[in-house]
Amino acid sequence: MPKTRESGGRNICLIRLSAIGDVVHTVAVVRALQTAYPGARLTWIVGRVEAEIAALVPDIEVVAVDKRRPLAELRRLRREWADRRFDALLLLQTALRANLFALAVRAPLRVGFDRERAQELHGCFINRRIPSAPPPGEHVLDGLLRFPIALGASVGPLRWDLRLPAADQAWAADLLPPGPPVIALSPCASHALRDWPVERFVAVRDFARQRGWRVVMCGGRSSREEEAAARLRAPDDAGVIDVVGQTTLPQLAAVFARCAALVSPDSGPVHLAAAVGLPVVALFAVSNLQRTGPYLDRRWSVDRRDAAARALLGRPASALGWRERVAHPAAMTFIEVEAVEERLMAALRSRPPEANGIGS
Repeated sequence: MPKTRESGGRNICLIRLSAIGDVVHTVAVVRALQTAYPGARLTWIVGRVEAEIAALVPDIEVVAVDKRRPLAELRRLRREWADRRFDALLLLQTALRANLFALAVRAPLRVGFDRERAQELHGCFINRRIPSAPPPGEHVLDGLLRFPIALGASVGPLRWDLRLPAADQAWAADLLPPGPPVIALSPCASHALRDWPVERFVAVRDFARQRGWRVVMCGGRSSREEEAAARLRAPDDAGVIDVVGQTTLPQLAAVFARCAALVSPDSGPVHLAAAVGLPVVALFAVSNLQRTGPYLDRRWSVDRRDAAARALLGRPASALGWRERVAHPAAMTFIEVEAVEERLMAALRSRPPEANGIGS
């Protein structure tokens, strides 16, 4: 990569602290930069939990920070980087704490979001903006890909190529040895408003077990996720594996790599699964599938945002803002069990038998 004004030089810092799905998207941005500028030195400031994902990308420097203590972490970085200079900063998040971390980065070129997407004083920390999204809007990842383009990079076919640790792959192989297809169920989103009713996940669990498939339940450590997992456990536990709250993010990615499909509401696991090539039956009624759905393949998704908006808000989805949610606790009930089961069957039919059976 020649040191030109367009490329921003050879030393590039990225800031994207969270959330899991957006960090997975940022991996595609890093990969685009590595493809365009193979000699560049890339440094990524990211939250400590999300750093588990960033660390799966080779040939970058990952700087994990405690998002709960942004001022203390900012002071630490400014001390450690007192003599450090970058050629370009890509500020890929507009939250105030992400903006604050930009104060630790000395770079003549500071790229940030357009005015429509900027918030929390974002414009005070940058000196170049990416273009606005074309109407009516664009996928979150399309917006992030405008950052390498702002440095003069051409973005070709997207890739993630996560390098999963051998120990995590071995752990997943012990958990899910070759055999019948494995369906992953991730019942909870980061916000309860986007959760699909647990009793409907139970119906999908039973649908899978009746066909002889195995089921693995996954999720984080919140009490809401633990309660959902308790309700999802089969009475005899036959064919149902529970790893809720028991996996690191690399381990979860390794589990997904051995599954046949994932069923989940709009959440970080949707994007992590898609990054390892797993078909995702993504459940959308609150948020906009075209904005935050699985980027590469939305064929298996169930989208009921329009039906929910008409019934609950009195407007079609086309009349809502691109980011506007159907913020009603009944919105996700518009997703029918039968529609999810049909998409799940279609997703499995689309894959070669050896992929669904993990090589069996």
